[in-house]
Amino acid sequence: MALVDWLDGFEHRPRGDSGPMTGGPAKMVLHSTEGGLAGSIGALDGNNNWPHFLLDYGSKTKIQAVSLNRAAKSLANKAGGVETNKDGAIQVEIVTFAAHTQEMSDDEVDWYAQCLAPAYFACGIDSRRTVPFYGQDAGFTLATPSAPQ
Repeated sequence: MALVDWLDGFEHRPRGDSGPMTGGPAKMVLHSTEGGLAGSIGALDGNNNWPHFLLDYGSKTKIQAVSLNRAAKSLANKAGGVETNKDGAIQVEIVTFAAHTQEMSDDEVDWYAQCLAPAYFACGIDSRRTVPFYGQDAGFTLATPSAPQ
């Protein structure tokens, strides 16, 4: 459980959530929005699937839409599987395209890290846990239920 519900320094735009967190250790899950800021906000509102945070480096926009003590709605949650949204996932959408993430400057990466550090500490995310990153040369299709990531 997070030490705080809402972080200072973010524009608070409370949106619907998926209820209380029900399991798993706290972890941060980052996604790209695959579009610009206005389109991303429109899609999140239209689909009612907001993450905890939406970050845009270009405009320096920092939005928190879901309390850290509640589950967000951005992750896919198939019936009969793990309750992904409620499994300790602090969900972050970064306004960018996944194909361009390796082009981020050090300043951009640092900005995202500084934005997310307060959530990291407030939620007690274990810095000793690591998850391997798999790229396009991993030798398997990344977006499948059997992929190891």
